[in-house]
Amino acid sequence: MKNNFDMPTPEEIARRCQQIRSEWSNDEVQRRGQTKVLPVWMPKQRRWAMLSQRFVYFPGRHASGW
Repeated sequence: MKNNFDMPTPEEIARRCQQIRSEWSNDEVQRRGQTKVLPVWMPKQRRWAMLSQRFVYFPGRHASGW
């Protein structure tokens, strides 16, 4: 079954996001602006990796130990 709704344009999405962000308190802006890290189990390597939007980090492993 096909969805019967209009998909917002990128401009509409950006405008709505800006409107939502403008309602945040300073504390909320600070909290939401922090990098979020997600721990993920890597079964083939039998260890945890820490993922963010910008990096993958293996705790306890030196950067030159790849």
